[in-house]
Amino acid sequence: MKTQTDRKIADELQRTYGAQREAEVQRQALARESAVANMQAEVVRSEQLVRIAQTNAAAAVEAARGEAAAAIARAEAEAASMRLRAAADAAATEMNGRAQASALAARGEAEATTQRAIGEARADAFTVGRAALGDAFASVEIATVLANAGVKLVPDVAVGGAGGTTGLADVLIARMLASGQVPKA
Repeated sequence: MKTQTDRKIADELQRTYGAQREAEVQRQALARESAVANMQAEVVRSEQLVRIAQTNAAAAVEAARGEAAAAIARAEAEAASMRLRAAADAAATEMNGRAQASALAARGEAEATTQRAIGEARADAFTVGRAALGDAFASVEIATVLANAGVKLVPDVAVGGAGGTTGLADVLIARMLASGQVPKA
């Protein structure tokens, strides 16, 4: 009977251990499911953070594209403005050059007209003078030209001696008198 009792006790222990094992497996499964349930909020939070990061990255990319497009538009506008300024400067320079050329041509034409008139007046004066003085007019004109050029026709000091001889002392005294350097006695 003891054997049967021991067997019954062993069977009972085996069932007890089996029940305990099954209870432990269920407890572990419950703990695992509880941990997963507790982590579910963190998983959802992480997924949301990933979505937020992706959205922020996409927004940054779009902002960069927008800034690049704005920079391109500003550069194109500046280039167009510079082209317009350059064209305006070129047109102004061209107009200024044409005006200066016209003014220079008008000045040249006026000077040429003046020179022609002066030449014609001199020719008329020469014709009238020749008619009035004859051949002596040429001599008068030569004397006038030489006088205007500063050529002296008459010497400053003319020394003549009695009988046509001039002494060295007479020449020195004449030069001293002409220059205003008279020695004091």
